[in-house]
Amino acid sequence: MLFAQVRVVEELLTATEKRALVAALTDAVVCLCSGAFGSGHVGTMRLRTALGSRKVSVKGEHVRDLTWVLLDELRSGDCGIGGHVLTTNDVRALAAGALL
Repeated sequence: MLFAQVRVVEELLTATEKRALVAALTDAVVCLCSGAFGSGHVGTMRLRTALGSRKVSVKGEHVRDLTWVLLDELRSGDCGIGGHVLTTNDVRALAAGALL
């Protein structure tokens, strides 16, 4: 199982944007595992199931079904950058080009 975890401040992404982000991150993992970005680690991994374990390839499209993407939403004010606590509005302002 491959696992990508992203943390964002709450209420920044719509449900549609979350779906698009999950799809894009899954595509990126598939590309990485197929060597599309250079000579990354591509090989096999042991998959444990209720029926025992077996080796499976972690190369190419096969990893799509093994890739989990978890989006964690942080409460506004529960994270910071450069010593400054960030709210949802602060992150929106940064995205628009404002400085802290």
